[in-house]
Amino acid sequence: MRKVHLHSVPLGALILLIGLIWTPVRAQSVEKGEAAFNAFNQFMRFTQAKPNIDSARHFVNLLASDTLFIPLLTDVIHNHLAQGLVDPVDNTDTARANAQRKRLPFTKQLLAQLAQDTSKLLSRNMAPLYKYSQIQDASRDSAALRRLTKEFIETELSGDVYKYRAARYGLQIYRIVNQNTMLQPLASQLLNAINTKLTSQLAAPSTGSASVQSNYSSWHRFMLASVNYLASERTEGLEKQRHLQMAYEFSPDLADRNRTAAYFYDSVLLFGSFKNGFQNDYYQYLRSQKGNEKLALQVLLQMALDEPGYKNDLKELFAIASSDKTDFNTYWLHHINERASNAPAFALEMRDKSVFSTEKAKGKWVLIDFWGTWCGPCREEHPDMQKFYQNTILKKPDTISLLTIACRDTDAKVAAYMDEKKLSFPVAMSDKQIEKTYPVPGYPTKILITPQGKYLTVPFGSDWIAFVSAYADL
Repeated sequence: MRKVHLHSVPLGALILLIGLIWTPVRAQSVEKGEAAFNAFNQFMRFTQAKPNIDSARHFVNLLASDTLFIPLLTDVIHNHLAQGLVDPVDNTDTARANAQRKRLPFTKQLLAQLAQDTSKLLSRNMAPLYKYSQIQDASRDSAALRRLTKEFIETELSGDVYKYRAARYGLQIYRIVNQNTMLQPLASQLLNAINTKLTSQLAAPSTGSASVQSNYSSWHRFMLASVNYLASERTEGLEKQRHLQMAYEFSPDLADRNRTAAYFYDSVLLFGSFKNGFQNDYYQYLRSQKGNEKLALQVLLQMALDEPGYKNDLKELFAIASSDKTDFNTYWLHHINERASNAPAFALEMRDKSVFSTEKAKGKWVLIDFWGTWCGPCREEHPDMQKFYQNTILKKPDTISLLTIACRDTDAKVAAYMDEKKLSFPVAMSDKQIEKTYPVPGYPTKILITPQGKYLTVPFGSDWIAFVSAYADL
């Protein structure tokens, strides 16, 4: 098996993950919520810091005792316990590898017990992960590997492959089975079954809030991209290109990059570190084939719009491959506006009693930041916001404006905070409607409005200064 390094969750993904878990708990009693998070923390303690089977089982059973805690139960099993099955072979970090080797037998034993638990909610949740664990153990036994894989296809791929992350474990199983030359037809059958199920589920609307539906869609898209990427590894020629193209098309777009928590752990557990899509894999393949420059330019354009660090590469390829008679900046701005949404007009009173309006800001870029004095991540980035305001906004007033909007806050608290931190960037108090006009999934959220009146959301966890600077050519 391959070397795997598990990395920490990026800040934006962590914020979204916490919000996703806490939302259903928050609607009930605070006391219940605190009990659930305590059970979560204790489970983590007794599976990592002080491994203890009985204690771990006790606390995971507490999470399984109330359907209100299903998001936390799902997280603890499929995002944390699942890491205990990572193979440490050839890990260059000796300490990490040794710790993982010690953890592996414990995880296997715990999985076996949880899979047989009397709680139907818990045992059902465990089923695909436990089957993957069994297949790991049978990797050198062709007969057992065949039997267990067929069982996985018949049972775990017959239902919802998102609810218990069966598609993720199916792809991990595929990697094991595909290494056995005799069983490669079975590996293909498994991959096709996962692809079919993911495709049908993506086409069917999910239930729940808009954020839940968005996470559902982002996860399915990433998993379909992964299916096609894995398929490309075993094909050549046009078939390989077709799979890489599909992997590219399903890869996270700019909207998905604001929901990386939806697929972060799947990416890490499948590919060894966080891989936010397969755009570059497709692009590099096209560049390796002569005559694909124009198609490569189209692909690189979409990559640069999602991750503007590619903008300079795009500019170089544009000079070589484009038949567009306009200059690069016109080309770049046109495509930004083409994929962005119409920016609703609004006006807000600033704390200094002046009025900011999008009507007055027409013809230049506008960066809007939603924040609050109560928001830790917001406060952490304010020194950078102040520098950006002084070094860029004030020096290029005809190019870009900045508006920060304090939400769920009071003027007195904002004033005291700005004075304490010696911050001078412009602030307006929310009218409690602007967060609905421009949907705010979490804090901080940054909106970038183009000179033509279109807007996009700056991805969570990104280097927002580099993103905005590249987009607006600052």
